Amino acid sequence: MCILFNIFSGVDSYKNIYHGVEFHIKKALKSNVKVLLFYGDTDMRCNLILGSKFASNLGYKLIKPAKPWVFRSQVGGFRTIYEGGLSFVTIRGAGHMVPQKKGAEMQYLIESFIQNKEI
Repeated sequence: MCILFNIFSGVDSYKNIYHGVEFHIKKALKSNVKVLLFYGDTDMRCNLILGSKFASNLGYKLIKPAKPWVFRSQVGGFRTIYEGGLSFVTIRGAGHMVPQKKGAEMQYLIESFIQNKEI
């Protein structure tokens, strides 16, 4: 039984109804579907440190350690590549809404990812 917390319920705790995405990411990779995890480096909500740890803890072998990627002759962020098609990428100067703040960089990343081009 799941009891949702609200201020008037008299219940001083609640059961977390959200589940992690690890299962779905591993299932996609096992099915040969590439996965791109991207994080704005100024995002405090979904920060890149936890994102990097999450990617590492999925248990896939590190193929290429963190290395800068370049966009329009400037560092666009860092990218880390794991076996099985898992990529972890940061976008320099972007917060939580990466496509809104860094649309051109995000488009470049997605197009490169889809076309199997190394950034």
